[in-house]
Amino acid sequence: MDESSVLIKRFFSHRPTLFFKRGEILIREGDPISRVYWIKKGFVRLYELSESGSEISLHIYQPCCFIPATLGLGESFMPYTFVAMTDVQAQCAVLNDFMKVLEKNPALYLNVIHRNARMMRSFFQRMEIIFTRSAYQGVAYVLSRFVHTFGCMHKRTTTPVQIPMSHQEIATWINATRETVSRQIQQLKKEGIITTANRHITIINPRKLSQIVSGL
Repeated sequence: MDESSVLIKRFFSHRPTLFFKRGEILIREGDPISRVYWIKKGFVRLYELSESGSEISLHIYQPCCFIPATLGLGESFMPYTFVAMTDVQAQCAVLNDFMKVLEKNPALYLNVIHRNARMMRSFFQRMEIIFTRSAYQGVAYVLSRFVHTFGCMHKRTTTPVQIPMSHQEIATWINATRETVSRQIQQLKKEGIITTANRHITIINPRKLSQIVSGL
């Protein structure tokens, strides 16, 4: 763990821990930006609503991340929504207190910039796939990214990884309908790459999924 991460963890260690069930909102679109959360356990999805009211997923935050990450960029109200993908434990601090820590530690600002850069790089890669590849390749790409997100504790790429997402939630990542995603999921099941049960997708052959993606 680098020095910036140690400082952030130390700051939040004295803050209260809040608990969120899957589907509960941590920060809602339109909320004033007054709090910062440090994720101890669980995963949080960032999304926005299109003009038609459908969800567009943007990013997943995992343990040892703080939200919102776009601090000090001039926003007074949150333009996005953060929702618990799994049961979540998060420590909560007042934004102004955290900003004072950032001001005293310039290296932390670099940490924020690097986090945003990684998020934007992932977003642009996904946009390229959505606009230039098939729905099958798009679903394979998104699932392969989730292998790294939800399988971060596994050392071997052959270890099955369970993803807590429904077909509809997958669709929000590639701007597709649920029906389109379901067809691609069925194809991946036939190929022995995944299984599905209880709104979870299990990647049982991460290596083969990676091969599909590397052939894009």
